[in-house]
Amino acid sequence: MYHRMSTIPKKKADAIETRLLLRMNGKRILLTIHESPRSILLYMGGRHLHCVSAQIIKPNAPIGNLMTVDFNTQCSIENDFQRGVDTKALTCLMLSYISHNYPFVKDMKFDDVSTRSCGDSEQYVFLSEISYITTGKTWYERNFGAYLDPVSLSEFQEADQQFQTLKQTLSWSTLTDQYILQESPFQTLYESSNTWQDFFRAVRDRMGMEEFCDFMAPWLHSFLQDTMRFQFVHRKYFMPITSSNDVGYTIGPYTQGGKSTRRRGVNRRLRRDI
Repeated sequence: MYHRMSTIPKKKADAIETRLLLRMNGKRILLTIHESPRSILLYMGGRHLHCVSAQIIKPNAPIGNLMTVDFNTQCSIENDFQRGVDTKALTCLMLSYISHNYPFVKDMKFDDVSTRSCGDSEQYVFLSEISYITTGKTWYERNFGAYLDPVSLSEFQEADQQFQTLKQTLSWSTLTDQYILQESPFQTLYESSNTWQDFFRAVRDRMGMEEFCDFMAPWLHSFLQDTMRFQFVHRKYFMPITSSNDVGYTIGPYTQGGKSTRRRGVNRRLRRDI
């Protein structure tokens, strides 16, 4: 899944287009549906950009494709989208809509190549890597219970164990000389931390997320490539569609004025815990 500007595509010749207005947590979301004889494409976002998209395979495939999860302030009709909490809420909305309307779908498959921009700079980090190095899990694992297939999971567990062992033997001078490449006042913290996550989480908490992102962006990916030997960005993940991801919303027809006629409501609300 890529973070980029994603305009709502034109439908194919054999597809039928439907546009609906969804209301969630005070925000209005445009849902564009392109249904063809082979699949159903769902695009959620604002008037011009879609920020979460998914594919349902006909007739009743139990695994769909989560194609994009993007961040942009224009992910809602009001253009007031916020990083993190609203991105999670919109993803939950997509999962909820699929659960209510296509109950035969049990999991969504995706490639975790999402990125996180660092402040106003052009630097970025892979979201999976910055999350793993501070928590031990990817962002989608933490927030949506995403999981790897058994073979990939076994490979990850072996790589993770070897990576943690390396923490006990890799000296601070080697880390700074080969990767950080700048003076950093964290030697004592590094040498007193038991795991990589203990160290990097403490650095993040001291710096704040934006400065930490700038600090890690130039070298995190190459560091993990060299030392961990497990590539998050080239693995297939699966996201279960469960009631824990359900979010309350109402749904109605979309008009250019954005007026909605309520058709039904869902009582369960999203737990805003990020």
